Amino acid sequence: MLSEHRRIAFHSAKRFTGCMLQELQHLNDIGLTAYWGAALSTILAVAQLVAVWRKRFRIEIEADFCGDPYIGNIIHVRNLSPTPVLMAYWEIFYAPKIRFFRKEEYTCGMEFGDKELTINPYSSLNITCSQGDHFPWSPKIIGRKAIYIRVKFAGRRLPVVRKIHS
Repeated sequence: MLSEHRRIAFHSAKRFTGCMLQELQHLNDIGLTAYWGAALSTILAVAQLVAVWRKRFRIEIEADFCGDPYIGNIIHVRNLSPTPVLMAYWEIFYAPKIRFFRKEEYTCGMEFGDKELTINPYSSLNITCSQGDHFPWSPKIIGRKAIYIRVKFAGRRLPVVRKIHS
């Protein structure tokens, strides 16, 4: 009698297992589709993020200093983004290296008014500060201050401020 119960239990378990395997196979087919959709969505999202990252606003500013006021100091403003940018104004100033409570000393600058200056994609603009706009940059003269440039671009809420000499 005990063996009969075991046989019935074994066949019931076998039928149950077979049904479960069929259900699991069906769920695997659905799961495979879900995994495919999730993977494809993730790949497309990453591709979109890379495209947005490449189109972001990127500006590089460097300076070449010369002691002769007739040759002048040259500031290079490079547009590293794939879209043109419009420069509204620029100014160079001395300020302490610590940002808090800093008092700025204006040196030179230019505002373009209605005509903004366009910097094409992947190109640069050279700003020459000579004669009247020439500014000293030696440590003996500027002391513990640094030289900064503030550039305002159209479409940007805040101007870009970069240290060009410390």
